[in-house]
Amino acid sequence: MGILLTERLRGAFARHPDALAKTAEHAETPQFTGYLIDALYRDPQLEALSGQTLIGAELADRYGITDEGGRRPPSHRALMGSPRTPSTVVIR
Repeated sequence: MGILLTERLRGAFARHPDALAKTAEHAETPQFTGYLIDALYRDPQLEALSGQTLIGAELADRYGITDEGGRRPPSHRALMGSPRTPSTVVIR
C-alpha cells in the first residue's frame, strides 16, 4: 500500500494544496484497499496467491480496479524493491 488518503491527510491537502499536490495524486483511499480485498476474495485462483506478499497497485491492474476519481495508484516496487519470494518448503 502506498500513502493512505485519510480524512486527516485530506485536511492537510486542503491547507497546503500546492505543496502536497504530487502526494495527493498517488494517495490511496481506504475504499481502494477494500475493493482489492473483495476482488481477491472472489478470485477463483486465490489459492495460487497464498503466502505471497502482494502489491495493491499491481492487483488493481490485474483486476481492473481504479480508485476514487478513476485514479490508478502506482506500484512502489521500483522504489521499495520487490517483495520477498516465498519459501517452497512446506512444513506439516
